[in-house]
Parts: sequence; C-alpha cells; structure tokens
Amino acid sequence: MSQPQTEHRTDACYWASIDPQRAGLKVLPKRPTTALLTSLGFLAESQVPVAIESLHATFVQGANGQITACLIDREIAQTAREARVDALRPTHCPEELGTEARAFQLLHGEFEPKQAQARRRSRWTAAFIGIVILGMMTSWGLYRRVEVLNTGAFETHDAALARAEEILGNEGNQRLSVESRLTQSLRRLRGTRAPDGASNAPEANVGEQLAHALAQWPTETTAQTQRVTATPDEVVFTVSFADEDDPERLLSTYSSASGWTLSDHKLDREKTRSGSKPRLRFTLQRAEPGAQS
Repeated sequence: MSQPQTEHRTDACYWASIDPQRAGLKVLPKRPTTALLTSLGFLAESQVPVAIESLHATFVQGANGQITACLIDREIAQTAREARVDALRPTHCPEELGTEARAFQLLHGEFEPKQAQARRRSRWTAAFIGIVILGMMTSWGLYRRVEVLNTGAFETHDAALARAEEILGNEGNQRLSVESRLTQSLRRLRGTRAPDGASNAPEANVGEQLAHALAQWPTETTAQTQRVTATPDEVVFTVSFADEDDPERLLSTYSSASGWTLSDHKLDREKTRSGSKPRLRFTLQRAEPGAQS
C-alpha cells in the first residue's frame, strides 16, 4: 500500500519575471534542458539580491506568456528532500506575476524526492518486464505454430513413404531407401513410354520427316512454335502469331507443300498480358508417293 504524499510550504522564496523572448522562447518546454535552466537562472539573477549559484530555481510560464521564476536557497531544497517531503511549494505568489503558487513544485532535478525516483524506476521496471513477457509469449506462440506445421509435414511425408513402400512391395533393391527405389521405378516406367502420338518401334525415324516439313516453313512470318509432335506419318504443329494475317499465310504455304497433305487445322486465340494473339494448331500428313497435296 502506497504512503500518502506529503506537501510542505515555504515563504523563503525569491521571485523574478523573465521575458521569454530574451531566452529565445515562445513557449517554455515542460521538461527544460539543463542548459535552458541555467540560461533562465542567469536572466533572473539581476532581480534577486543573492548569487544565483546559491539558489535553486523553478520556472513556470503564466497565462500572460511571461516566465515566472521562484528561487529558494539550495539548503532549503536539500533539507526538504532529506525529510522525504513529496512536494515543496511557495506559500503564495505575488499577484502582479499572474501565476498561482500551486503551479510550482520546487523539488525537481537534483532535489527530486527519492521516493519519486523510486516510483519512476518501478514504473520503468514494470514496463520493461511487461515488454519481456510479451516478447516471450509471442516467441512461444510462434514456436508452437512452427512445431505444429513441422509435425504435419512429417506426418504427410511418413504417410507418403508408407504408401510408396506399399506400392513397391519387393520391387527393386531392398537395401536402398524407399525414395531411391521409387525413383528407379519411375525411371524404368518413363523408359517404356513413347512420346505423345509416337510409335514405340525403334526403327521409326521421325527426324527426317520433321526436317522435311520444317524445310518448307515460310521465312517471313511472325510464327512462334509452341509445340511440335512428330510421328513417321504426320507432324502436328501448335503455333502462335504476332501478326493477325500470318495464320492464313502459313496455311496457304502448307496447303500446297510438296510431300504433305494439310489434314485439319484449328484457329483460336491465346490470352496474353496485353490482350490476345492468334494461335493455330494444324496437322500435316505424309502424302503417298506420287500424290500431290
């Protein structure tokens, strides 16, 4: 339970009025710097009968804009501090200064009450502890979230391996890991698969057929090949164009191409970032010897 604060009054005060413009101010800061307090003290020195070095000054700006200085002997301030007084204020303030006496707290700076310093340190400590606890709670929450995600990933990985092992059975080298055995099986499977539409016959050589079809490709065209599928009997092209008239030019070229028959074609549009452009899919079939497409 906090102790009630004590407040003392003193009549042993000197008073001075300072024009803020002389100090280069418009408004007196709530927490003046040491340099500013020293400067204001020297401005008040001419209005008090003792050396400013022996006095402790408190400055308050009144409603009229003038800065009022209340100065007391340093020994008075030190005695009040040692007596654990919470506040020391003047008994009254001259009316002509336009400031109320209760506006002055004479115990500040080096004469700030020890209990006030302790309360401020307690607030800072509590705030620091709160920040540390909040940081720990946030870190713990993030750790738990990452742990849950990792657990889910491990479970998914283990389930996938179990399923792969079930599918593989006794296939492959049992001394290898499931991942290695699965990779080997996939490679063997790809080795038995023919390209799209192509024959598995090793003697089928489509390279010559494709070269023959491409040899008749028009030189002046904006066509860009997206996909080519070749078999011994036919070649299927998927092509996009930058020029709207180029699809017709390409079809016209291959409709009379030597050794080939244009069997079917489909023209549509391909979406792009800037809009769309023509896309053509057409099939060339190898013409019978002696036939003209």
